[in-house]
Amino acid sequence: MKAIAHIDETGRTHLLHAHLHKSAQKAKVFANIFGAGEWAYQAGQWHDLGKYSQAFQEKLLQNPEKRVDHSTAGAQYAIDSLSKSAGLILAWLIAGHHAGLADWSSADAGQASLEARLKKTIEPWKEYADEEILNPDIQLYPPAKKPTDHSLWVRMLFSSLVDADFLDTEAFFDRSRADLRGAYPTIPSLLEQFGKYMKALQEKPLQTPLNRLRKEILDRCIKAAKDPGGIYTLTVPTGGGKTLSSMAYALHHAMHHNKRRIIYVIPYTSIIEQNADVYRQIFGDAVIEHHSQFALDDEERPELARAKLAAENWDAPIIVTTTVQFFESLFAAKPSRCRKLHNIADSVVIIDEVQTLPIPYLQAIMDKINALRNDYDTTFLLCSATQPAFESFHLPESSFHGIETAKEIIQSPEELAIKLRRTQIVWEHENPKSYETLAQEVIQTGQSALIVVNTRDRARKLFETLQALEAPCLHLSANMCGEHRSKAIEQIRQKLQTNEPVVVVSTNLIEAGVDLDFPLLWREIAGLDSIAQAAGRCNREGRLPHLGTVTVFTFLDESHPRYLRNAIDVLIEIFPEIQADPLSPEAFKRYFSALFKKTGNRLDQKGIAAYEIDYQGRWRFATVAERFRMIDDGYSQSVIVPYDAKAEELIAKLDIENISRSVLRKLQRYSINLPKPTVEKLLTSQEIIEKLPGVFVLRNENLYTESIGFDESKLGVLDVPDLVW
Repeated sequence: MKAIAHIDETGRTHLLHAHLHKSAQKAKVFANIFGAGEWAYQAGQWHDLGKYSQAFQEKLLQNPEKRVDHSTAGAQYAIDSLSKSAGLILAWLIAGHHAGLADWSSADAGQASLEARLKKTIEPWKEYADEEILNPDIQLYPPAKKPTDHSLWVRMLFSSLVDADFLDTEAFFDRSRADLRGAYPTIPSLLEQFGKYMKALQEKPLQTPLNRLRKEILDRCIKAAKDPGGIYTLTVPTGGGKTLSSMAYALHHAMHHNKRRIIYVIPYTSIIEQNADVYRQIFGDAVIEHHSQFALDDEERPELARAKLAAENWDAPIIVTTTVQFFESLFAAKPSRCRKLHNIADSVVIIDEVQTLPIPYLQAIMDKINALRNDYDTTFLLCSATQPAFESFHLPESSFHGIETAKEIIQSPEELAIKLRRTQIVWEHENPKSYETLAQEVIQTGQSALIVVNTRDRARKLFETLQALEAPCLHLSANMCGEHRSKAIEQIRQKLQTNEPVVVVSTNLIEAGVDLDFPLLWREIAGLDSIAQAAGRCNREGRLPHLGTVTVFTFLDESHPRYLRNAIDVLIEIFPEIQADPLSPEAFKRYFSALFKKTGNRLDQKGIAAYEIDYQGRWRFATVAERFRMIDDGYSQSVIVPYDAKAEELIAKLDIENISRSVLRKLQRYSINLPKPTVEKLLTSQEIIEKLPGVFVLRNENLYTESIGFDESKLGVLDVPDLVW
């Protein structure tokens, strides 16, 4: 009897020979993009050799609950049949196509290691296998272009194999689901849609100096798109139209150089939803949004079914995602996380707000950007109003391997910064203010104002001070759930539009792409990039007859938060050099250069770059994946708050068995992050309950108010960053 790969509920069978052959063909097509098609093909041919065993066939036909290892057979066969290096690479792919890429050493990972798997005793299978599968007419040669990052090359091959296996299996089990995939618009057709949108947009607004500058930036991006692929920077001050200009560059570059897709990478979920909406207006369902807070529920909304599938492997022409999703995937080990990687090759990647890349992982991130450019023909556009200095440096105590080949698209960033200058910085950080002094100072202006502070606790204290002085004020911080913050931001927007005076107290979350325009702004001292981002909320549209004023201050009797101390120290050190023009591109380069040098070896704080080096093929894939986590959840815990009727309706569904993941995703809009000790304390007092394992809900609604959200004043200070990755 012919061996079976899968069997469905009706008894219909998927022959193993056909599955291996089709998976191999698909994997070859995927890996051909980066010149490794034969390697992926061979991995596809051998990935399920263990299914030839009688034990596995019995499992399929008689005992579905029986556990049979079907992945180790192909890994061991690759080692026995090929050269040492080729066999080891295929063994890694095949052994991990369900469990994930393993660490090599059994000393690190025990029986889960590749070393242990290759010594494992498995069910006999070879005598039942098809001869042509075991002895293919194929030669595996080293890549014509030697990879600069061997561990990434293995992950790319792994991605090709895993995606091919998923797709062929899906085509057997669910033909209608498989048919939903693909059939997206081409890059030329998307460029045509974009052109029509931009033409209509440019006919509407008044010909203001700001709009003329935005048009110049757009035209420059379109012109630069004809240049060869590489790593480019786009240095445009806040309000200069980066969102549309960067997409114009990406579309034209993809058209000129036959790139396969555009991947737009954004640091914060608060921006990603905003930008994805803009792109969806232009391109419709060609845009796939992929991040933790986007609920793709094809049961409730069938029209999202294709988007859900495309988010699995990024086969759509435009992907909008987060830095967490993008970079953690490049260091991942699990099949589901790695599956999309081969679709990054030969694409255009836009990294917006590039200055927010996390410093403890910066060396590892730079290595992957360089490797994707050099080995996979990926073009990068690094966008920022505060462009960092990513050049290499070598000091006696530390070194950094950065990006040496980046080219700036804007011909004169310094000149553009002057033309787009809409604020002036007033430095008052050497004269600390009390909460009441600052509040009085702001109230006395008689104008709407934004005050940005460094912690949630300070935001609450200042807001309460303003309330006591009967000032018209609103509060924003991560003590408010996402839905609450969105509602508050809309309130603020309406007050500004109707010229109704309001003082807004916010943490740094308002700097993350929130399009508000205040005539006056106060910013507690922080890094220079944070001050500049805050300044982007002052006189944003250039409507004032003069420059808007941004006052940098410090609080009396308040120390700087730990996560900001390095940045503040560096700013104060270089202050004499940049004081004359602190928001110029040159000032940001000096600031970031000094910051990176001061950080030193902590640019690779967890040693990930060292782990990625090829130690004769003995990688630690699982360890790297565990270490590269851009969000450290060790300190805080997500807690759901019953903010409104929709939240209560979703919380009620948590009592239902087999709760869908989409409900949990939707509840993220109603969650806040609290320190774990606080959560433990509130669990003890039953003011928080654990509805499901790891799912916590605020029970005492008196602890959450409409004005400030969660009120921690009786529970201790929360000193955590508010940025949402």
